[in-house]
Amino acid sequence: LSLAVSPSTIAYLQDPSGVTIPQEVLLNSMKSIDESLADNNGTAIENVDGMQILKTKGDCVDVSEREYFQQVKNGTPIYVSDVIVSKATGKRQITIIVPVKDNETGEFIGAVQRNYDMNSIHEMLAAEAEDAFLLDRTGLVAAHSKYEIGEDAHEEEDRSQSKIMTEGKTEGIA
Repeated sequence: LSLAVSPSTIAYLQDPSGVTIPQEVLLNSMKSIDESLADNNGTAIENVDGMQILKTKGDCVDVSEREYFQQVKNGTPIYVSDVIVSKATGKRQITIIVPVKDNETGEFIGAVQRNYDMNSIHEMLAAEAEDAFLLDRTGLVAAHSKYEIGEDAHEEEDRSQSKIMTEGKTEGIA
């Protein structure tokens, strides 16, 4: 999420009127990043109050109450959410978010987030492994190579009591 340290992003958040950095310029940069990642997921920029002010997919929404926004606003340098349901799409996703800070003061002025649709993660796992899965920090299966999870699909599976979760590890083979 190099977009968070980009001078254009910082300038836009300091002056969202578009005088310093036109909105179209920053949005085109965001779309270019999305295209280079080629994963069909989107990027958003939030102001200091948690309102999305630029977004490559869908409508801008207020994320001020979301845990991921609160985490970076309160000083976490990068945060990966548990699986959540998108306010904009209704799909299961995780959000990776980083703060944007003023270069001179170090003050929090906004955030950059990238959402990852769990079905996209399922497709990636299915292409690479026969039996692989991703757990969120609570032990729920976020994505699995063998099946999709969610509406009209397989239910979330709780693996909070599995060895990988009870031994306090952050990665492993079960």
